[in-house]
Amino acid sequence: MNPASRNALVAEVHRLVRLRGGRLPFDQFLELVMYHPTLGYYGRKNIFGRDGDYQTAPRVHPIFGWTVAKVIEEEWRRQGRPDGFTILELGPGECHLMRSVLNYLVNERGFDLGGWRIMLLDRFPRRYALTTPDGMRKPRWLSSLKQGRPFNGVMIANELLDAIPFHRLTIQEGRWKELYVGEDDASDDLTWVVGPLSGAHLADGLGKDIPEGTTIEVAAGLHPLFRDLAGVLAEGIAIFLDYGDTRENLLLRHPEGTLQTFSQHSAGIDPFLDLGSRDITAWVDFTRVMDETKKAGFVTEEFLTQAEALYRWGIQDIVLEATRKGGEVEGVKAHLASKTFLFSYTNHHALKLRRFRRARAAPLRSLTR
Repeated sequence: MNPASRNALVAEVHRLVRLRGGRLPFDQFLELVMYHPTLGYYGRKNIFGRDGDYQTAPRVHPIFGWTVAKVIEEEWRRQGRPDGFTILELGPGECHLMRSVLNYLVNERGFDLGGWRIMLLDRFPRRYALTTPDGMRKPRWLSSLKQGRPFNGVMIANELLDAIPFHRLTIQEGRWKELYVGEDDASDDLTWVVGPLSGAHLADGLGKDIPEGTTIEVAAGLHPLFRDLAGVLAEGIAIFLDYGDTRENLLLRHPEGTLQTFSQHSAGIDPFLDLGSRDITAWVDFTRVMDETKKAGFVTEEFLTQAEALYRWGIQDIVLEATRKGGEVEGVKAHLASKTFLFSYTNHHALKLRRFRRARAAPLRSLTR
């Protein structure tokens, strides 16, 4: 980001802090610095890959998307192989995941996807091109779920939940307080300011007798997300792949919170540094996610570590397919990528939800420790 844009963003943050009486909730700070249409982080290009700030699994090797494609095929068959089957991806980024899904279904499985529909939800739509296979409808780009019509099919999202703006809460004198963005009295630099909760609901389910100083991030935006998703996914499954953990483990193993920044593949913890030029994120509280999805009418089918999910979904079978069809070199590439996904993404989890036309209970299958 050029200095003029960064200075404009910093000035806007200070304006909002003063407008809110010296305490700006952190989720509102994130909404500005991450999603401002011209100054925010996600409005930039080249944030992915070697020349960007971080790498995502679909960019490492298409075998990640091929494995997800097997789950999509299974759901399509379960629904009776309908012509109007729809895949919706939330936060597609450069479209690597969707591209590898479609390529696997067409090139490896020999599917005719002429009757399928593809929807891509992005707050900055059409930044990246997605060329669909011959004979398939062009994808429809959405900037809001409210633009979509109810469909039967599959919703997928990789590293989307961690990008939802969040509050930060901490225990002081035995009570939950909120960490706001404020101004240092001496220097006017941005800093943390402690105050009462901006909403009593933020502490729901966090428990009592939490050690002093414990900090956790709370994404209140999960509620409207799943409410809106329930409005468009009439029947089918939703798959979320992201880094995070259960709330119990987050409080126990990360008492300082999980806020992180990323710039040029280097991690940091100061969200006020280089505004608009660094990714700001936190681990996903999957306990809250499952609570909110249940309220919205979803049933949790699987909650697994990402490695366990990919193994269950058949990533090893796809390695064998790649070797048989692509030769030894392609097989080695697929094998090495599978090892990366199975053994390196240790903090990632997979959540598979089902949406029935009439929601009904189903057993939860979990291998998470």
